[in-house]
Amino acid sequence: MTQGVAWSEHNGTVSRAFEDWRTAGAENRAFLKLSAQWAEEAYDREYRNAEDSMSRVFNPDVHYGDEHVDMFDAAVDGRPS
Repeated sequence: MTQGVAWSEHNGTVSRAFEDWRTAGAENRAFLKLSAQWAEEAYDREYRNAEDSMSRVFNPDVHYGDEHVDMFDAAVDGRPS
């Protein structure tokens, strides 16, 4: 009777499918982490750009004060305003 190798994640004796799954999981976590980081940076940049653009032309007799929010929404929505 042949004895098989015991499964041990700690010792590295795992199946190829398990190793592939573990690698894919690590790649997915890295992708999600970086995507969130990049999105946050881009959203912050777009919001500052909208605020700066509005502050250059702001006129209290014409504007209601939060048009920059609409400008931000248009910028991140991807559709022309």
